[in-house]
Amino acid sequence: AAIPLKNGDHLHSQPPADYGLDEILAEAGMDEGQTQVHPHANGWKLLVISGYRLPAGYVPDRVELLLKLPPTFPDAAPDMFWVHPVVMGPSGQLPRSTSIEHLLGRDWQRFSWHLAAGAWKPGVSTLRDFLRCVRSRFLRLD
Repeated sequence: AAIPLKNGDHLHSQPPADYGLDEILAEAGMDEGQTQVHPHANGWKLLVISGYRLPAGYVPDRVELLLKLPPTFPDAAPDMFWVHPVVMGPSGQLPRSTSIEHLLGRDWQRFSWHLAAGAWKPGVSTLRDFLRCVRSRFLRLD
């Protein structure tokens, strides 16, 4: 298509907003064998990662990790995360800011944890970046 430009006009490109989930998982170093994707209300997707290893001190040491991906992910950031089964921290207590939420027919432990303002950069931030943030939450050991 022809696009008429005037002096001073600028063009820029960015990845399209309709990313394929297979590519997103591959970029994060995961394959279909360790993940399941479940459609959820209003275009959201529930991504379940099997065998997610927790840092030393948590019981159990491996869980299923659930992420809610918004319809426009990765332009929009995920928020919070869930684990199954329930984990206990190094002190033998439930980690701070957790509660139980029923999803996919069972109870999941929700970590009410949010990215800092401006931490997610649309078109730049990836699932791998969010997984690093999840990891840093667990490394707080509280």
